[in-house]
Amino acid sequence: RGITIPVVAWGTTVATARKTSGTSVQVCTVRTLVDMCTVPDTQTNVGLEMCENLFGDRFKLRDGLLAISLSNLNAQNHLGIALGNMSRMERGEQWSQGLNLTPNIGRLLEALDRERLDIADVLGLKVRTIYEHFQLSFHVPISSV
Repeated sequence: RGITIPVVAWGTTVATARKTSGTSVQVCTVRTLVDMCTVPDTQTNVGLEMCENLFGDRFKLRDGLLAISLSNLNAQNHLGIALGNMSRMERGEQWSQGLNLTPNIGRLLEALDRERLDIADVLGLKVRTIYEHFQLSFHVPISSV
């Protein structure tokens, strides 16, 4: 039909939330900055404008889908936290990710992050660090995890 529709990709979600009932959620945090790109890249301005109209001035442009994929820390962070708390899950315990992110699990997350950053560096891509992610996501100072 001759139309071009931009596809926007984000490195993470704008907010985190928990379902509190069948009809409501509790918003836990609204992220300060979200990495994004638009495909095709000729539609970047359209994609950015749409995101800013919906969610405000909180988007940082990255160079393509590979940079966005490597900017998404959710898989690596949840993996590390889950591995460190697997016995809690097996026992069906109630537990909080944030409260059970111990110094040892933090070191595991930092090691996973170094591998991700090395891959991005070899590919010539700029991505955020885990420290920046925690600062922008959870409004904490940049320091060790």
